[in-house]
Amino acid sequence: MALILFTSVVGLETEAGPFIADVNTDKAMYFPSDGATIYVDLTNSTASTFNGSVNVVISHLGYVSANLPSQTVSNLGTKATATAVFSWMPPVTNYQGYLVSVSVTDLTNNVLDSGSSAVDVNQVDPGPNEHCPAC
Repeated sequence: MALILFTSVVGLETEAGPFIADVNTDKAMYFPSDGATIYVDLTNSTASTFNGSVNVVISHLGYVSANLPSQTVSNLGTKATATAVFSWMPPVTNYQGYLVSVSVTDLTNNVLDSGSSAVDVNQVDPGPNEHCPAC
């Protein structure tokens, strides 16, 4: 008797929200004393001008580390783009990862879009590099 197992692979597509095009940082990794810059690229994909705010919450292992000050978005026209830039000084604890959660809210604090990125705090001493004598 043979057992035949059928499986199917389903491709998952994520649809972009109406405002957040990308959330990224200025570096892939941060030393414990480095400040992080977070970029939230916005594109208004709706049919009307947008007024609201961009909000960033930083968390580690499910606990909120920081609520960064919100940034106001005013008169972002249809198909218009903008970038909200946030600065954050991570704690100096080495070998930590932080979730960067972003939300876009309207003037009555309804969440209209969300996105995320990460900040990795890691002091790595790569040691001598034979391919880069100056490193």
